[in-house]
Amino acid sequence: MNRNKTVIAVLMLVSLAIFLPVSAAQHEEKRLYLGVVNGQVRDGRTVEVQRTPGDQILYQAGGTSPVPQKLRIRNAEARSGERGTVNITVKESETIMAINLTLLVDGRRQKISWEAQGMDVLVAVAPTATQVELRSDGPVTLRVPVEFRGSVEVPLEIIGESGGRDNSLSGVVPGN
Repeated sequence: MNRNKTVIAVLMLVSLAIFLPVSAAQHEEKRLYLGVVNGQVRDGRTVEVQRTPGDQILYQAGGTSPVPQKLRIRNAEARSGERGTVNITVKESETIMAINLTLLVDGRRQKISWEAQGMDVLVAVAPTATQVELRSDGPVTLRVPVEFRGSVEVPLEIIGESGGRDNSLSGVVPGN
């Protein structure tokens, strides 16, 4: 049986942090509140904001939930970072989010082995892992057009896959 766990982390600039179950135990939505922010104008066209999320764990499996063989980060671009991390960039309309991710397997930091597959990034998980955690240990960088006003939502969809590809899109939060 193909058991997949989906976590959608939405990094946003709003006034409330909300944690909602999306559907059954297979999907979980997490909204990370970055707060009301002012940024720095870059090249006269974009405002750049950096904030460290309060909850740095973006995906977690193990213990009572099955550990996936790979993690799929949807609609993302990647490049290798320092000390075995990976830098992920997600674009939503005219907003760009950049985040540096660290992989912990069985409580130990592990070099991230990744590959691009279409519009997704696949992160390999050790087959002997009993716990896996994908986290952001640094700030999240958001770039928005200088004339933009209001709240921003950038979906970062992370899906744990234990076999075949999960084609389910339930629980995806569209950006504004």
